[in-house]
Amino acid sequence: IFFKLFSKVLPYNFHYFGFWIFICFFLQSYIAFLIIYNYSKNVLFSIIGSLFFLLSPVLINRFGMHLSLSAHWLILLGFYIQSKKNLSYKNIHWAALISLSALVHFYFTIILFGMFFLFFLAELKKKIDYKKNFSQIFLILGLLIFTMFVFGYFEVPFTDTLGFGYGHYKLDIAAIIIPNSSINWSFFLPEIPNVGLEGFSYLGLGGILLFISGIIIFFLNRNIFINKATLLPYFLIIIVFSIVALSNDISLFGNRIFNFELPKVLYAALSIVRASGRLFWPVYYLIFLGSIVIIYKKFSEKNAIYIVSLLLICQVIDIYPGLNKHYNS
Repeated sequence: IFFKLFSKVLPYNFHYFGFWIFICFFLQSYIAFLIIYNYSKNVLFSIIGSLFFLLSPVLINRFGMHLSLSAHWLILLGFYIQSKKNLSYKNIHWAALISLSALVHFYFTIILFGMFFLFFLAELKKKIDYKKNFSQIFLILGLLIFTMFVFGYFEVPFTDTLGFGYGHYKLDIAAIIIPNSSINWSFFLPEIPNVGLEGFSYLGLGGILLFISGIIIFFLNRNIFINKATLLPYFLIIIVFSIVALSNDISLFGNRIFNFELPKVLYAALSIVRASGRLFWPVYYLIFLGSIVIIYKKFSEKNAIYIVSLLLICQVIDIYPGLNKHYNS
């Protein structure tokens, strides 16, 4: 859309794909850095932690399939907005971000609106202010609908937005340890047959060890977060997005273990997000963010840097096959 403004002066064969890829890589790393720095105030630790996001298998895997779906920095920007407690006009930032996402890919709009709504519900638990709450929702939806109208979303009949596939393009329960999509990403772990491409959510061996470390530290040190109430919306995001991503057809290592029929009305609504495996991305990045922050809070700055650096080295070695194949292609 941006480059169409200059279509009269740009060469006929001009393309912006390289520029777009650069933007996605840069913002992916930079926004991750800002979030981690917001909690750690340590530049070196934040840089090292941000590299987990820069080398994310889920991100890089998308560049070979859907360039528009490589804008994972939009999800990270949502977490960044929410992490800034003293950010002025937070609702305006959310409204602008959600509307911007509609110009990239509607799956990001669904993800970001879902994130905002769960943060919004968590705020309602503290205090209900009907006037303020209504204005928040009106601002978000009003700007989004206006943006969608201006850029032609409603030129497409609603019935044409429904698609078969909810329950097929889904997440596997073990997706974070399944290393294969169209290629095998892991140097250490074997491929698992019969798993869908849309549910690809491999953390990498370094990411898996990071996640395990974060879980163990959290449960052994329940007071690591002073204000536990702030964690509620993040737990809601993990639960709700994981359930929708898993769908009504539950599988483990590619094998169906449970399935149930959905009412047709509900199936029609969910068919808008038929590739439901993509909705796991906020949870995927929360795993990295939460584990990195927990490690920093538990250990001294020096030891935290050593631990995260060691895990990053393990990550790079493990996902090297996937990185190498994407580089060569």
